[in-house]
Amino acid sequence: VVGNAMRSLDCRIFSVHATLAQLVCIGALRGLKDTRTILWATVAANALNCVLDCLFIFGFGWGVAGAATSSAISTTLSCGLLLSALVRRGVLRPGDLVPPPSLEEGAPVLGAGIALSSKSVVTMYTVGLASQAIASLGAVSLAAHEIIKQLFFFCYIAVEPLSVAGQSLVAESLGRRQVSRARGIAIRLVQLAVGLGATMGLLIYFLGPRIVHVFTKDAEAVRIALTVLGVVCFFQPLDALMLAQEGVLLGAREHAYISRSVIATSLTCFCALYLVTRTLGLPYTLLHVWLCVKILTMGRILFSSARLYASRHSPILVAAEAEAKEEINL
Repeated sequence: VVGNAMRSLDCRIFSVHATLAQLVCIGALRGLKDTRTILWATVAANALNCVLDCLFIFGFGWGVAGAATSSAISTTLSCGLLLSALVRRGVLRPGDLVPPPSLEEGAPVLGAGIALSSKSVVTMYTVGLASQAIASLGAVSLAAHEIIKQLFFFCYIAVEPLSVAGQSLVAESLGRRQVSRARGIAIRLVQLAVGLGATMGLLIYFLGPRIVHVFTKDAEAVRIALTVLGVVCFFQPLDALMLAQEGVLLGAREHAYISRSVIATSLTCFCALYLVTRTLGLPYTLLHVWLCVKILTMGRILFSSARLYASRHSPILVAAEAEAKEEINL
């Protein structure tokens, strides 16, 4: 396993710069409300990845190294397509890439980046502890977890575009001091997200047992996966609500608040996991681990709701609208 991991890392390391540049380009195009270019670049990169996977893995017999190489090449292609799109729009000039930005120019971006990166690091550490706890349950529970995780990420990806759209629309409205319009967008975004989440939850509830059998025929793995399926279905509207509200806050540049709230929630989840799996040493199952992980969802909903609907610092409430009107009058 370690040997394969190192070979994969050796091949993927050459695309690190392209990966980072790709993320920046995606953020820029989202800010310009151009998601179509991102779609076509992603489709082209994934199509190339599939072709190269077949060639390198089955044709040349490179195995893990072939898969990593094809991913590195497709990522570089995607980055090139997105960069060329920004250049064609006149948003980016190649000469601007040479001189590094001054500290004053980069400080706002660095501040937001550090806040969001801290959030991601703490969250990933918590998820890592959950994965470690699941791995200790054995191969069957780990297989069941992977099936449930794929269903969860499918639903997550289905709802995330609403959050991305909300970020751009809310940011544009607040930039124009149109707080009432931003509030209307936020309310509609929450309605759509919860509705879509509930629909996805019902689909998983009724079709989930059949989908699980597509992944595996092992009776024990299927049984364990079905014990967790209800949790995934129940939390789908709540996960969607979390994404929608955090999308509104990101559009309002509330990066620091989101980072603090996610870190606090992740630490709570970490303590619950550690208490159940390590300190108390109680017998636990995959269901217990998933319930602990869902503390992340509940905590993030609590913090984002408090900021949006109950705080005097809310970017969409009446106080913010009055402040915006006062600034316009000045």
